[in-house]
Amino acid sequence: MSTNFHNDFDRIFNFVNEPLDFATFNKIKSELSTDKKLHGSILSLDDDLPFDLSAIIPTGIIPLDAILGGGFYDGRIYEIFGKESSGKTSLMYQVCGSFQRQFGGIVIWLESENAFDKERFINMGGNKDATIIIPTDSLESGFQKIALTLSKLRNNGINNRVMIVWDTIASCPTENELNGREWGSGMMERPRLIKKHLRVLSQKLAKHRASLFLLNQVFQGDTYDGITTPGGYGIRHFTTVRLYLMRGDDILQDFNDSDIDSNDRDTVVVGNYVFMYTLKSKQSVPRQTVRVRFYFNTGYDPLTTLCDYVIDKKLINYSSNGFGKFTIGNIDYTFRGRNRLYELATDYSVYLYLSNLVFKYFSERFSTMSDKLSPYTAYLERKTLEVQRLLTEHLSSSKEVKTAEALNITTPTLSTIEPIEPLETKEIFYKDLNDTDIENEP
Repeated sequence: MSTNFHNDFDRIFNFVNEPLDFATFNKIKSELSTDKKLHGSILSLDDDLPFDLSAIIPTGIIPLDAILGGGFYDGRIYEIFGKESSGKTSLMYQVCGSFQRQFGGIVIWLESENAFDKERFINMGGNKDATIIIPTDSLESGFQKIALTLSKLRNNGINNRVMIVWDTIASCPTENELNGREWGSGMMERPRLIKKHLRVLSQKLAKHRASLFLLNQVFQGDTYDGITTPGGYGIRHFTTVRLYLMRGDDILQDFNDSDIDSNDRDTVVVGNYVFMYTLKSKQSVPRQTVRVRFYFNTGYDPLTTLCDYVIDKKLINYSSNGFGKFTIGNIDYTFRGRNRLYELATDYSVYLYLSNLVFKYFSERFSTMSDKLSPYTAYLERKTLEVQRLLTEHLSSSKEVKTAEALNITTPTLSTIEPIEPLETKEIFYKDLNDTDIENEP
């Protein structure tokens, strides 16, 4: 190796590690930010960015919020996809309800399948008075209606946060397909149109404090892997999170007496498990799975899902014979069986404690999530002790036992159907899906 090479290498190495003159650098940044030609487009990390991650939409399902880094964010595009009857629309009904209750937000729902269920939307928490339903005939008109609706809201002084749901973008034809022209080129035209409009819309979402949720289907067949969605690479590149939903085993309810022979029992399917998998995530750690309980008459059950997750991940002491225990402050809790833990979790302090365990689990397991989830863990720890103190003070001053709800403390809703112990379910949510398949995704 020549001496000249060493000299050149040392010169380059020393140049790269030369200390930065921050006084001059900050002066340049200040000049750039006031330059009229740049229209003030230079931002500093010390400023409040228009895409700040502090604007979060929680789903209400604690384990799902944890793997998403807190929930969904303003100014982002999300893809919720899966096979038919996997729970995509129901998840959006529930998230929309949570969004409207907590933030007074506005929901813009683009309907391509003419299947919006108003009663179910309201029963799952949605506010019909703060919802705009837009029938969508074509992809082009759908994107135009989104831009027009956002502009009208802002121009009339309505600055509330906005959540846009498109159900589903796969079922929406192009203008040419709708009018019977060039039908054969539709599959090639669709990705180009989607990519073109998402380029423009992605710049407007943060400005309008809006987020876009694209519900999508999957290609099925021998030539597909079960996770490939219509719309091409445009949707995959522009989305912050791609959340894959897959239906799991059924949840059964026994409506007969326990002393009847098991072969004669009348068991009815009252729900099913849904596996939610973050195939892509720019805001948290990707490729994380959550198993959620879904009931046909009440939707996704956040309470039982939280308890199941805490037990499955061994975040509390739970033996193989069903005995479990945990401690909050100076109070010890013991239980046997999951159903008993569901009952304990209706105590708000227990619910907060279990939620804190989930957020702590992710922040300790992934160092990149520690700073993002630390506000949640600090809040939940403080709130848990505060609620427990209120309950303890009330019980010590009154012989009448009251719940957290009687003390004006919001209590999480337990499903109206008391489930029996679930059937044995598969731990692998998709038997043919593994890391190799995902890495080789087309």
